[in-house]
Amino acid sequence: MKVVILGTGNVAYHLANALRKSEECEVVVYGRNAQALETFRQQLSDVAVVQNIPPDADVYLIAVNDDSINEVSQQIPTSGALVAHTSGSRSIDDIQSHIRRGVFYPLQTFSRDISLDYSQIPLFIDAATTEDRQLLQGLAEIFTENISIADDEQRRYLHITAVFVCNFVNHLLARGKEISDANQVPFEYFHPLIRQTLDKALQHPPKDVQTGPARRGDTIVTNTHLQMLTGWHLTIYQTLTNSISDMYEL
Repeated sequence: MKVVILGTGNVAYHLANALRKSEECEVVVYGRNAQALETFRQQLSDVAVVQNIPPDADVYLIAVNDDSINEVSQQIPTSGALVAHTSGSRSIDDIQSHIRRGVFYPLQTFSRDISLDYSQIPLFIDAATTEDRQLLQGLAEIFTENISIADDEQRRYLHITAVFVCNFVNHLLARGKEISDANQVPFEYFHPLIRQTLDKALQHPPKDVQTGPARRGDTIVTNTHLQMLTGWHLTIYQTLTNSISDMYEL
């Protein structure tokens, strides 16, 4: 099976890295940025990189930003292959220029310099036909058995949940580090707390293991904190305190 990955970002890199390990799969990466392709060539020396889209692939995986999916799909010079994007929030119909279209959505956060156990990544697929869903499932099985079918609406809710549990959580850590840095407190002090918090949330329903002054209804502490904060730190603290109070009807 010849697979062309269109894109040179983090998702494209990890898909190429995961798929290249199979002898049954020939992986080609397409991109317009010569420097980005050279980085691919250096990091994944056994993956072909090209600046012209090959016309003879079995599957084209579009791994670009969501707003570019339709534009990139129109550049694929064939009408017979399966074309799938990797977005959780965009419709399968964003690929309007091809009859055989699908979705190949890995539910994970990707950074180029962080290794992943690809076998643990949930992969959500969809396609216009049963045959193409089976083709995408076979492709996914190269690196994971955690495969499910999800339509556009299901993937949108998967994606918005991922924003809450990944992007927002990471942003809170970044804002917390701003406070610790501003007060000369090493952020490493909080590493055990962060690990324990995440471990508990994975082992129990997060609602059942909530702690802190807002959960206790300790208004003296929360009011003291609010007086210490300004700007976005104040806004975030107040918003999350109100949300916790509402969840537990305090």
